[in-house]
Amino acid sequence: MRTGPFPIYNNRIYGIANSQLTPENMAELGAVLGTILGEGALVVAARDLYPPSRMLKRAFTSGLMSTGNSVIDFHSATLPELAFAVKRFGAKAGVHFSVAPHMDSAIQVKIIDAGGVELSYEKLSDLIEMYETRHIVRSIPNRIGWVSYAEYIHDIYVSSASSFVDSSPIVAKEPLVVTDLNHGPASDVLPSFLGSIGARLVAIKAGRPPSALKPRQLPPVRDIFMLQDIVNASQPAFGAALSTDASQVFIIDDKGRYVDPDKLVAAIALMLPEAHA
Repeated sequence: MRTGPFPIYNNRIYGIANSQLTPENMAELGAVLGTILGEGALVVAARDLYPPSRMLKRAFTSGLMSTGNSVIDFHSATLPELAFAVKRFGAKAGVHFSVAPHMDSAIQVKIIDAGGVELSYEKLSDLIEMYETRHIVRSIPNRIGWVSYAEYIHDIYVSSASSFVDSSPIVAKEPLVVTDLNHGPASDVLPSFLGSIGARLVAIKAGRPPSALKPRQLPPVRDIFMLQDIVNASQPAFGAALSTDASQVFIIDDKGRYVDPDKLVAAIALMLPEAHA
């Protein structure tokens, strides 16, 4: 993990909200990114459902605007949706705020390049070094960027993703899927996606998290065990537990057994057409 003003781990910026990551330094970091992208660049932004993520995203957005960048703000959206939106709207970058794994009260900041890929460790380090020098080029008042709010990203994403699925066999069987949504923004997109391809959904921990709930990026072990019990009782096609930003998934088979991720990837690879394998 890189130390400094913002720790970097797994190509993401981490920090305790209102301690390491504050509205003030997030506004400056946003301005640094905006300076790198250049005046007039388009950036898309999203977050999970926790208040610290919302606060820090708004501050970061103000920094981008101060350097003449325009921002499309999707409010709450998953990381896959944001990566999709970067390419769909021709944005120069995307930024996503969510709770961090393994660190209580911490937020992780994920920055995506124009290709829809998270920035490398080297590029993040360069960004932070530029932040430390406070090299920021602000725009004159009449060229400050705009922010537009667009919650329709869920509909666009579902329409695009479902177009790649041959749903006829799925509609014929109407499979049931049990999913732990981990109080993430997948609550706004997964039901529509599964419904569009003919599957049924039993959702667990959907919607906004209770204020007293301890934020968790990854579903706790006890919730995985609970999901296994529900799968055994309801006999769905499979069960799934999502991370808060929907960038990770844990699969439970129809017998209630945890599926090893490597075996899951291998099984999916075997099902791909040879041209895409």
